[in-house]
Amino acid sequence: YEIYPKTKDPDKNFLKILEFFRTERLNNKKIGEEQKSKYHLDLSESGKIAINSAYGMLNTAGLNFNDSEQAGKVTELGRQVLEKAIVWATGRSYEEWNPKKEQESDSEMS
Repeated sequence: YEIYPKTKDPDKNFLKILEFFRTERLNNKKIGEEQKSKYHLDLSESGKIAINSAYGMLNTAGLNFNDSEQAGKVTELGRQVLEKAIVWATGRSYEEWNPKKEQESDSEMS
């Protein structure tokens, strides 16, 4: 989706950093699975954490790569993925699956 702080990072350094961690993560995951290496699987997981943390930093004020608009896009896409996963796992939308959430939203509005 090329989500990055466009105005603060015209050279796309944020994406370059993420691509490095993604490549390393997938490489370590492959080695870990093939060789049953806990070391490489742990490296893969730490890469995943680094990637997720980078997207979290988008919404942290004062950091070089902060951009709340782009952080909102990450959240929006994440919600779409979760909604698809919920429908796949349950056959129902989140609202159908968790009617309590609708009640909470209604009470917040009143």
